Amino acid sequence: MHVVDDDEAFRRGYVMNLQAEGVPVRSYASGEAFLAAPLWPRRGVVSLDIDFAPGRLDGLQVFERLLAERSPMP
Repeated sequence: MHVVDDDEAFRRGYVMNLQAEGVPVRSYASGEAFLAAPLWPRRGVVSLDIDFAPGRLDGLQVFERLLAERSPMP
C-alpha cells in the first residue's frame, strides 16, 4: 500500500495501523514525491490525501496522472 499525505502525524499513525495489520506500506509526504518514486511497474493500492498545501499536486491531480500513465494501482 502507498500512503500519500502531507500531514506527518496522520501519515505516521495511518502507516502504523496498516503495518499492525500486516500490510506492507510505503509513505510519501507529497504527490510529487510519490510520482517521483519508481513505482509504475508495481501493483498495490494508493491512499491519496485530497487537499495538499497550495502549489502542490492534490490527490485528484495525482489520481489523474496515474490514470494517464495507465497505472494498475487502484
